Amino acid sequence: MAVTLVAVFPGGRDEDKVFRSYPELLRWLTATIQQAGWHRTPATFYLGSRNRDGTVSGYSLHVINQGVWRWRMTAEQLSTLLTLQDRYRRYCHYLTEVLPDWQDGERIPYMDNSVELIQTNRWGGTRTVTLTIPSDERHTA
Repeated sequence: MAVTLVAVFPGGRDEDKVFRSYPELLRWLTATIQQAGWHRTPATFYLGSRNRDGTVSGYSLHVINQGVWRWRMTAEQLSTLLTLQDRYRRYCHYLTEVLPDWQDGERIPYMDNSVELIQTNRWGGTRTVTLTIPSDERHTA
């Protein structure tokens, strides 16, 4: 299934950008377009959001700017891309949080009132999770 973005140039020339699939389109967006000066991953790239009735709103990529290139995306294409991205985010969450089966270990309290938790996964890897952020009791009212 081909995905076509209709291109509109300021000079009046049109050249469409064709992708073989929506995953290819999402990879291209994350590789070529920066958001807030940074390249994003397919899971963190901001495409927009859905309203309760299922319509797309917010900063949507109906018009994608890259230098002098401009591509228009239909609402249906954007909706399909959002569905793909939601599915990819759930997959990334599964790979990083569910599959490793993190087990709570030692809790470490610090003098700045912060608390960290050491977790271990099924393969022996460890990570540190901050449970309570540092605070200074001297400046509280």
